[in-house]
Amino acid sequence: MVDQIVKHFSRQNGVLGVAIFIPGADFPVLTLNQIRMVLRIATAHGEELDRERAFEVLSVIAAGLGFRTVARHVVGLVPGLGWAVKGGVAYGATLAVGEAAAAYFAAGGAKAIERSVRPRS
Repeated sequence: MVDQIVKHFSRQNGVLGVAIFIPGADFPVLTLNQIRMVLRIATAHGEELDRERAFEVLSVIAAGLGFRTVARHVVGLVPGLGWAVKGGVAYGATLAVGEAAAAYFAAGGAKAIERSVRPRS
């Protein structure tokens, strides 16, 4: 089920990356889609959707900014094929975020991190 969620949102963002021609308009749309994907992955792993999800949401936004910077740089290197590069980066970035989120939640998510940093008594 989680694999299907990741594939669905990756394909969707790949298409959106190609279809959105207005500079800068793609970032909020793609990032919102990635946030929705991460929240669905969390739900599929039995995680509750509450304020503690803020870390995951902020991580997605930060990753989106990083991938957007990469896409801008690569588009400048490949004149005329910018639309293809944008679509490929949107697809690959969403796939990477989805796989990272799937691994994170499969390992226990925020609760696993809390357990690993909590001092043992």
